[in-house]
Amino acid sequence: MVWLVQFVAVCLSLLLAAVKSMRYLPNALSDFELERQVKAGDAAAIAEQERRALLPTYLALQYAKEVALSVILAVLLVSVYGAAFGAFLTALYFAAAYAISARGWISGAVGNFQQSLEPRVNKYVVKLSPLFKWLAPKHAGSHRSGFQSRDELRQLIATDDQLLAPTDKARMLGAFDFGSLIVADAMVPADHIKTVDVKETIGPVLLDRLHKDGHNVFPVIKKDIDHIKGWLYMSDLSPLDPDLKLVKDAVRPTVHYVPVHAPLIDVLSASLQTGRQLFIAVDDDGKTKGMVSLADALAYLNGEPVSKEALVSTKPEAPKPT
Repeated sequence: MVWLVQFVAVCLSLLLAAVKSMRYLPNALSDFELERQVKAGDAAAIAEQERRALLPTYLALQYAKEVALSVILAVLLVSVYGAAFGAFLTALYFAAAYAISARGWISGAVGNFQQSLEPRVNKYVVKLSPLFKWLAPKHAGSHRSGFQSRDELRQLIATDDQLLAPTDKARMLGAFDFGSLIVADAMVPADHIKTVDVKETIGPVLLDRLHKDGHNVFPVIKKDIDHIKGWLYMSDLSPLDPDLKLVKDAVRPTVHYVPVHAPLIDVLSASLQTGRQLFIAVDDDGKTKGMVSLADALAYLNGEPVSKEALVSTKPEAPKPT
């Protein structure tokens, strides 16, 4: 008799472990994506939607089976061994069942059995739904794609290798990080800026040097980089006007400044407000710290290099001699 009770108890604990190993979860699709695929007529998505509608009842039935098996096991052991020892044995069998379930020792076999069983019992589960609906956990059968932090979302974009093309990833990451950047992150440092002195003579020597520098626009300075008088555009020197003798005769005097620690997005705002694409970055004392362009800002926002030549207008304003 004792051996029979022990055999039945072992069978009940294994059955309890099997029930606890069942995983009634929606697939990886979010509710939004599932609905989109259903509207597109995807057969697998339609089947998943029907399955999700039954998941609350499946979960309720699972809880009911766990409770029923637990009660039967406890009653059996307590009735045979008495309250104290029976409770002790019940606790051991419960612990064994939970350990088997948690370790996943039978999850593979249970999963295969579950997949083959579900289609056969769905019609019965539908009928039981009204009876077990109150046992179903809240939001059972739904799948929400949420993120706990911006870093988590960024990591998901950065590591994706299936949905997004490399250019898409670069642009999304560029837009994602853009808000945390300041002008200093994108500017050309002051000691790297190619300048022209306002008193220089316009001629072959200067033109050859400027062509070798490879830029379309140069800041025009007086004495040093902290005294900028305007801009010299290469487009104003080709073809060369014989009336232009000195750099000051071709300088465009309007210069716009942005704080070096200002958000980089301010460059976009400044460009929209002024119609200009080049700005001098200065510190709190007005000292020049660098030069930033609309192209520099867009390169970070776009996630890839932007052609500065394509953004620089050949005629932003008429030359104004100083």
